[in-house]
Amino acid sequence: MRWWGRFTAALWMLLAAVCSPTPAAAQPEEAKIGLYLTALSGFNLGAGTFNADFWLWSNTRSAKLTPLDTLDIVNAASRQGELLGSRRVDGIRWDQQRVRITARNNFQAYHFPFDRQTLQLIFEDSFLSTKDLVYVADHENSRVSRALNIPGWKVLGWNLAITQHDYITNFGDPVTSGPTPVSRLVFSVDIERTGLDEFIELTLGAFVSFAILALSFRMNPTLPPIFAGRMGVIVASVFTVVISLRSANTVTSLPVGATLVDRIHLWTLAAGFAAAVAAAAVRYVAESGHEAKALAADRWIMPVYIAVYVVIVTVMIVAAVLPD
Repeated sequence: MRWWGRFTAALWMLLAAVCSPTPAAAQPEEAKIGLYLTALSGFNLGAGTFNADFWLWSNTRSAKLTPLDTLDIVNAASRQGELLGSRRVDGIRWDQQRVRITARNNFQAYHFPFDRQTLQLIFEDSFLSTKDLVYVADHENSRVSRALNIPGWKVLGWNLAITQHDYITNFGDPVTSGPTPVSRLVFSVDIERTGLDEFIELTLGAFVSFAILALSFRMNPTLPPIFAGRMGVIVASVFTVVISLRSANTVTSLPVGATLVDRIHLWTLAAGFAAAVAAAAVRYVAESGHEAKALAADRWIMPVYIAVYVVIVTVMIVAAVLPD
């Protein structure tokens, strides 16, 4: 009966292995991160950067982690920070830091100077994946300072969110394989430019030039001296628009056509070309012996010419000013 005893013992061992609880997987440490934004400045659409000043803090129960020491600001072009406070209360480690950075941002300049921007500050740990550390957003204490003042802009709102970003590499770590997921904290601020004064300043040259182009239709092209004067007025107006466009483009340092101001200038240049073509066409008809028809055509072309330009420019401005 010895075999029966060995069988029974083996059966009990098997049942114990099957029924014993599986050891729980180690849970990642948590770090609650918060932010208090005090200043925004230095918006550079061409370079895609802005400056931000803020207070940053972390709370964690971990005895071995100091989250602010290894926290990276992903979109920082430059960073200055000083650890100002650190203490442990009731098993919670609290760290606080004042940070000043120049951050990279994807600016949307299509509606400039009536543009709305979302500025982001993106944080993640430099070394730890979500297996070791996850962030928790401190919504309760995070804020935008009431004293925050951005000349030419108004703050529409802000948001603090936690996301996960997967790097498609293990960074050469021989212990792990596959993608490396990290916890990210994203602080977003929505702002809107109050750009009416800037719009008038940057487009005044184009609008005055168009008014002169429209008035050139009152110059009789059937008379050679007046026709030559009309073409001279058109050329001078086009030249003024080109100078105004170059001046406006230096404000943003963006490719020509990237902003509302640029597109208004380009349409005004097109209007100048159309005015020259219309004058030449009317002159050709007059020289063909149909002077009355030429003058009649010149009279009805003028209101159509003005209406088309006004409608196009108005639609572009309304699209820029109205919220998306």
